[in-house]
Formats: sequence, structure tokens, C-alpha cells
Amino acid sequence: MCLRDSFEEVQRRGLEPDVITFSAVISACEKGKQPEQALQLFEEMRRRGLEPDVITFSAVISACEKGKQPEQALQLFEEMRRRLEEMRRLMEDIEEEGE
Repeated sequence: MCLRDSFEEVQRRGLEPDVITFSAVISACEKGKQPEQALQLFEEMRRRGLEPDVITFSAVISACEKGKQPEQALQLFEEMRRRLEEMRRLMEDIEEEGE
């Protein structure tokens, strides 16, 4: 049974994967030299409305690199950078309100 099969079995048993679960499986696919599966899982995660975190982005960007998809890796990196910048601005706004 491969990792993807195990992931699907967990879902058949009624457990909904979260960002941590997806990140772990994406990372395992990336490390297991299965970049296409990693990218498919990333898209599935997004279809389910789950927001990737830095760990997820890191794994999927690495999968793009291994899958020889540098343009997609750069797009994902820019998206991650934008999100981090938005979070930084939000934190600054919260700090200013607290003063």
C-alpha cells in the first residue's frame, strides 16, 4: 500500500485531512520523488478550501524543483511571500491597536 492509498483509506474512514495532514503527505511525495502526486495533493487541498502554510509551500516548491517546473515553483514562492507580507502587516496593525 503506497502513501496515497493510506491517505485515501483514512478519508474513507471518515477522517478529514487538515493542513498538517496534507503537508505531511505532500512532503513525503516530494521526498519520495513523486512530484506530480505532491502537486495533485496541493491542488486537492486548495479545492477543499484549506490554506497552505509555510511548511506546505516549502514542500510543494521543492516538488516543483524536483519535477523540473521552475516557473510554477517561482509562482508558488511569490504567493507564499505575498501571504507572509499580508500576515506581517496584519500583525503590525494589531500591535498598533494595542498601543
